Amino acid sequence: FFQAEDGIRDSSVTGVQTCALPIYLLEPMFFEQDHSKPQPVTEEPATHDFWFPYATTQQDLANARPDASGVRTIKLSTPVFKTIELRFHHIPAGRSTRKRRTTASSVFACTAGEGTVRAGNERMDFQRGDVIAMPTWTGFSIEGRSDTVLFECTDELLLRTVELLREENLEDRKSTRLNSSHT
Repeated sequence: FFQAEDGIRDSSVTGVQTCALPIYLLEPMFFEQDHSKPQPVTEEPATHDFWFPYATTQQDLANARPDASGVRTIKLSTPVFKTIELRFHHIPAGRSTRKRRTTASSVFACTAGEGTVRAGNERMDFQRGDVIAMPTWTGFSIEGRSDTVLFECTDELLLRTVELLREENLEDRKSTRLNSSHT
């Protein structure tokens, strides 16, 4: 997995850009930072298919029902996203997600708190501003050392649609084949 730390902890950073490319369009890509001028905010729409106000998502997350581990999760859904799914997770201090692995890829961005990721045989600490890319079929769990909020972008929706999503709960070794009939 990958942890980005190159200036991302700057308090002015308010978002993480992710992308989903059709499998046949994967080509060499590059990233070049342009520090010469900031991009100004020119408008704030009341609603938009690609805009999820942070205050609203945090309120929805606070109102979400926790799972058995105490982790709260919300899905940011819109009909225009056909291949990616966006989620926020709140992990209370001292709690962790269930240990699992999946054929889906996920990128997590920590928007609050700090914790530890255990993936495969690796252990990595993270904090607000860190980005973690979780490779497919790698067993992992995420623990919050303090109240932690993670933003996740995953291709789980695409894999479910094409019936290639597999998940395994590593706490009880229960495998499931998930396909479009299970959504």
